Amino acid sequence: MVIDPGHGGDDWGTFHTNSAGKLDLLEKDVTLELGLQIANLLRAKGFTVILTRIGDISPNSPPRDLTGDDVIDENDDLQARINLANQSQGELFLSIHINSSDLGNEVGGGETW
Repeated sequence: MVIDPGHGGDDWGTFHTNSAGKLDLLEKDVTLELGLQIANLLRAKGFTVILTRIGDISPNSPPRDLTGDDVIDENDDLQARINLANQSQGELFLSIHINSSDLGNEVGGGETW
């Protein structure tokens, strides 16, 4: 089983600011905490779990051109996650994200792939 806590490193994902406009929550931190907790619960039940990241770092670190387009970008980060999943031969790939929208509080929330 492969658990992918979305984002990481320079890629924050979405974020929240408090009433004073100060940044107080990053998606990459929430997805990492959720991923680590899910991994621990599954391991306690006897599952083998691989995480695409276990800290605040991109799975494509150090940055490499993994897509062969001579550009290092978020597509290479995604490819690093795919490569790890394929190499581990996990039977399940769970990618965790927390979304938001410019539409305000009416649209957003957790998303898993």
